Amino acid sequence: MVLPPDPDEYQQQILDTVHDHNLELIGQYYQWFERDLTEHVRNYETYLRHLAGFDPQFINCQTGKDYFSFEQNRYLFELAVRISAETGVRITHETHRGKTLFAAHVAQDYHTRLPDLADLS
Repeated sequence: MVLPPDPDEYQQQILDTVHDHNLELIGQYYQWFERDLTEHVRNYETYLRHLAGFDPQFINCQTGKDYFSFEQNRYLFELAVRISAETGVRITHETHRGKTLFAAHVAQDYHTRLPDLADLS
């Protein structure tokens, strides 16, 4: 589920439904379209910490941008690892167009270069 940090009128209904039907929540991050890395990092961290506050089974992310450098995207993966360690919520990273892991050969490169850094799904 996408649960933005600025909740709308439906967010509580969604959470109540999950609770009332004994469902498990999986957080989803794909938002933020800013090109500025500093702003992106701030929004990424805010969103992941917000999602972790709902105690999901895990958070699935479409992390980073295909136009960020390896080191810029690496910082986002490292941030996710820190947030995961602090909150106890597993954070995974999926392949998706326009994001860090936009193609199989790129995902393989990240996995090869950062094997212990992130859960790349």
